[in-house]
Amino acid sequence: MYYDVNEEEKSNKKHFKMAKKVIDEANGIDATEEQVHGVLRFLRRLAQMQVEHFLAEADWDAKLKDFPAGYHFKETGYSCRICGHGASGEDSWYDQFGLKCMACQKAVDAKIIPGELNRDKELFYSEAELSVYFNVKGKPLRDWIKKGIIKCRVIPGLSGRNHFTVFLMKDNKGFLPPKEMLNIGGMETEVIDGKEWMVSHPWYHYVDPFKYLKKYRIMQYLQPKAAPAAEVGTSASGGVVEVGEEVVTVPVCNPCSFMGMAGPAGAVKKRKARRK
Repeated sequence: MYYDVNEEEKSNKKHFKMAKKVIDEANGIDATEEQVHGVLRFLRRLAQMQVEHFLAEADWDAKLKDFPAGYHFKETGYSCRICGHGASGEDSWYDQFGLKCMACQKAVDAKIIPGELNRDKELFYSEAELSVYFNVKGKPLRDWIKKGIIKCRVIPGLSGRNHFTVFLMKDNKGFLPPKEMLNIGGMETEVIDGKEWMVSHPWYHYVDPFKYLKKYRIMQYLQPKAAPAAEVGTSASGGVVEVGEEVVTVPVCNPCSFMGMAGPAGAVKKRKARRK
């Protein structure tokens, strides 16, 4: 087999040109050669890591032929795919659903949660995700659970304390939206206090949340209220964010401090959403 250096060079130039075009269009800049090569190096390393993980996982699955019920996971540095806690050695279990810590494994064995959660994150929300997506946390969340507004499943800890809580989509049909609906937004440049910053906004800064999720009952328990400047990341603008030449106020929702974005007259400021 012959290695064609010229063909390799042509391929590299083609990838460089394509990458520069994407970077320029996405960020509205004229990327330098160094910046483009930096992105390409990162993508190559990311692809290499993905391949390495795929091959390792194939080996782990192959081992199930000898241990069909599952086995303790010897490798270190990996986490349970349900709760995110470390999982290795005696505090781990690998089976047809993948890697879990023993607390989550026992919850699967006891049918508290389905094993499929380990393969598909779209099947449930965690407490952290409810906080990130809706700012529902603390006492308001506990009240919702107590009143049956939202249903949860609690995974017991090995030492008696609660280990992790999940909110299954199938237990909360019509209440929680599919997480894929919230996968909008991303990094963008904004002018704040006269300076340009790269910032990341959540989904509800790009749509009117009460219209976008009007079919889901969770919105019945959220209502707008004014947000202090500290909550929206501004230092002296009194609860407003400067977006180019336009200034918009940022209300949050009661009781969960869920932030939406509206203009001074209450009209929602919609940005061009970039789906990930």
